[in-house]
Amino acid sequence: MEKNLNNFILAIVALFLTACASQSTLEKYQTKADEGDTETQVLLAESYYFGTSDLPKNKKKALSYYQLAADSGSASAAFSLGVIYQQDNAYDQSVFYYQKASELDHAGAQDNLAILYQYGTGVEKDMVKAEQLYLKALVNGSEYSKRNLAVLYRDTQQTDKAIDMFEQILFDPTTKNNPYRFKKAVALELMDLYQIKKDQENAYIWGSVAVLSGLFDSNIEHSEQKSARYKALADTLTDIQKDRLAESVLTRHYKAFQHYETAIEKYKTYLVHDGIIVLPTKELVSFTAYKVQMKKDIYGAINFYKGKEDKKSRINFALHTLKLAAYHISLGALTPHLNMARSNIEESIHILNDYNDNNLANLKANSALKLDVLSRVTYAQQGIANQEQITE
Repeated sequence: MEKNLNNFILAIVALFLTACASQSTLEKYQTKADEGDTETQVLLAESYYFGTSDLPKNKKKALSYYQLAADSGSASAAFSLGVIYQQDNAYDQSVFYYQKASELDHAGAQDNLAILYQYGTGVEKDMVKAEQLYLKALVNGSEYSKRNLAVLYRDTQQTDKAIDMFEQILFDPTTKNNPYRFKKAVALELMDLYQIKKDQENAYIWGSVAVLSGLFDSNIEHSEQKSARYKALADTLTDIQKDRLAESVLTRHYKAFQHYETAIEKYKTYLVHDGIIVLPTKELVSFTAYKVQMKKDIYGAINFYKGKEDKKSRINFALHTLKLAAYHISLGALTPHLNMARSNIEESIHILNDYNDNNLANLKANSALKLDVLSRVTYAQQGIANQEQITE
């Protein structure tokens, strides 16, 4: 019992010392902040606003320290005040602090203030001011200004500018702020914009890139209407036209989506044309082993359902085979992956056509669209690769 009591006393002492240390640290920060140290003011403001393990949230104190830092010229403090006041719907104060941070070249404040002007939220709608702010934010390193500008240009019918900005987004590196799912939707935006210009061929190219990239593989909003728009467009072109445009589809899909794949980067020394990497047999065998390891879940599921004759198993086999096709397409620059993807989709469609379930109708239709694009692109890729080898 004496041992337990000693442990209890030690624990109390430790807690007391920790509290003293925390209090001492807080006093030190407060002293520095009160003496005008801007960085410390921001640190204390954030600590009070979000709370810490030993400092409870206190919005009033947070605003006070943000205010001190903003008055001392801190762009980040002014930006934070803009965000807080916007969340509180206090737009006059929000605009005031966003403007203050914007004048100090804070990209986030410029973006946020531009959005308020673009949509007339808390301020009078002003597209010119919004554009100017987005352009400044872009110069200052904003990761969102291209996206915001593209939408602004689209919504103000500045079609050429919108096309330029959306194409820049697609050809920019794929990152967490510019992910595949967003870029897929951008490809369809470009299809619609080129149609406004009555440029059916470029519209078809970008629509085909959207299909090839897997835009319709998941449940996107208004999926059926969007895929119908693409199909209606594709039907206006002849097979000869679509075959002639296949190389452009191949190239743009490569530059927008495959170019940044880790595996593609590794083998770029074997690039013979945008969208075509011809690997030596040894490298192809090595990559195949790597690919199986990377997607062992898909291969495992395919092997599990393969050969089973019940409806559920056959549909699951088809679904996982479509997933494998999508993976092959993402690596399509590495021949012969597009051919593999085409075979996967053909096999899946063959199975799915045995069933008339309404919930499979959209999947079958979109798979057929992808197969059409994929077949044309595959033939184009093979033709270019053959020509390159003959030239060599």
